[in-house]
Amino acid sequence: MLVETLIGGLIAPIAMLIQTSGVLSILSGHDSGWNTQKRDDGGVPFMVVVRQYAKFTIFGLLLGIGAWVVSPSLFFWMTPVLLGLVFSIPLVVMTSSRDVGQNFKKAGLLLVPEETHPPDVLVKTEQAVAEDHGPALPDDALRALRADAGLLQAHAAMLPPPRKAGDPINPDQLVGLLKVAEAPSLAVLEAHLTLKEKAAVLGCAEGLAAISRLPA
Repeated sequence: MLVETLIGGLIAPIAMLIQTSGVLSILSGHDSGWNTQKRDDGGVPFMVVVRQYAKFTIFGLLLGIGAWVVSPSLFFWMTPVLLGLVFSIPLVVMTSSRDVGQNFKKAGLLLVPEETHPPDVLVKTEQAVAEDHGPALPDDALRALRADAGLLQAHAAMLPPPRKAGDPINPDQLVGLLKVAEAPSLAVLEAHLTLKEKAAVLGCAEGLAAISRLPA
């Protein structure tokens, strides 16, 4: 808790400036640059971090100099904010590094309850995987559903209700359905579908039925 509080306190002024600049960009009619989050694992090159966070470091230095000129007591009172800004680059590098995260995990820090006291079902699953006694998973969802009628029926029963007029449009599903309609065979379809399009097509009854009719 103390480590998380310390890191969170140092990151807070950086997040404050990022959010403030985003709001100002929106109010001025510009793109705020708030892109979709990257959920998969992956690091950020050091020079990219330097280019994006050097302005926060400079702002922290200028703010610190200004606070010292006004009053040394003001400078020391603002130290938590100044430290987060001045050391923004190493903070971002440290908190986004998987190696640092592994070191925290080995030290028993920044863990969730499932990591300190894993549920019984998770323990059994990990044991089964370690012993290689787990169920054999299919290499491809398209071929697995076509080859197993029971799996196809179970998958169809769990599909969400059909889209209604006015519901959000899934562009991956639209493109995927078009590719399914134009594909002469399942092999050709597999070569052209992206992972997102495949998931979207398999997530609707129309796409499932169209794939079932394709020749192998």
